[in-house]
Amino acid sequence: MDRRDFLCSAAASVIAQAVRGQAPSSIEGRRTICALSSLPRGNDVRLLKYALSLAGKPRPKLLLIPTAVGDDPRWIEFWVKRLVPKIDCEFEILRLFGDSTNMKAHHPRIMNTDAIFVAGGNTLNALAVWRAQGIDASLRAAWEKGVVLSGESAGMICWFEQGLSDSRPEKLTVVEGLGFLPGSVCPHHDNAERRDTYRELVARGEIKAGYGCDGGTGLMFRDTKFDKAVTTDVARRVVSYARVGDAVQEHALSVEVI
Repeated sequence: MDRRDFLCSAAASVIAQAVRGQAPSSIEGRRTICALSSLPRGNDVRLLKYALSLAGKPRPKLLLIPTAVGDDPRWIEFWVKRLVPKIDCEFEILRLFGDSTNMKAHHPRIMNTDAIFVAGGNTLNALAVWRAQGIDASLRAAWEKGVVLSGESAGMICWFEQGLSDSRPEKLTVVEGLGFLPGSVCPHHDNAERRDTYRELVARGEIKAGYGCDGGTGLMFRDTKFDKAVTTDVARRVVSYARVGDAVQEHALSVEVI
C-alpha cells in the first residue's frame, strides 16, 4: 500500500468513527432519517417520494412542519398546490404560529403520522420555537416509535448535533441541532462560500466532523448509522469531512441516483 492509499484508508476510518454512532440493538433498523440538502427545482418530487417510501406504506400520512419559514402561507400554498398533488399520501400541516386557542395538541399529531418533513428556512428560530413548545421531545418520541423524519436545508441540519447555517445575520455560523444524529452537516455544499467556511471550521475544530451535501442530495440513516447518500442528479456530490491532526480529510461518497 503506497502512502496515498494509506492516507485515504486512514481518513475513511477516522471519518466513519467520527460521524457514525451506535444505537441500542433493541430498536436496530427501526429509526429512520432521510435528511435532504434541498429538493430539486422545478417541482421535482423524486427525493420527497423516496423519503416517504421509507415509511413502507402505500399511502403514508405525511406531516409538514413549516416552522423555519414562520408558517408562511405562500410556502404552504406552494406545497398544497404544487407538490402534494404529485405524491400519494395523506397530508397535514403542523402550524405553530398564530392563535393557539384554535390549535390542536401538538404531540398526538406528531405521533400519529408515518413521516415528517421539516421545511427549510431559519434553523435557529425553528429550534427555539420547538424547544419552547416541547416539539423537540415529541420529534424524538416519534423517531423512537419509527416515524420517518425528513426535511430540507434547515430540515436537514436540525437532526444533527451541529450544522452550518445562515440563521444569524451577515455570516454563516454553527447551529446546535437536536442531536439525533452524530456529527455535523453542511447543506448547499455546492455553494463555494458554504463549502469553504465548513472546511475551515472543521480544520479549526469549531464544528464536528460530518457531511457536505450539494443541493438535490440526501443522507439516509438507519438509527444513527449512515446508510447511503442519494440524489436525482449524477453530477451532485456528497463529501465526508474529518479533522486528522491539523489537517482536514475529505472523502467523496458514493451517491445513488434515484
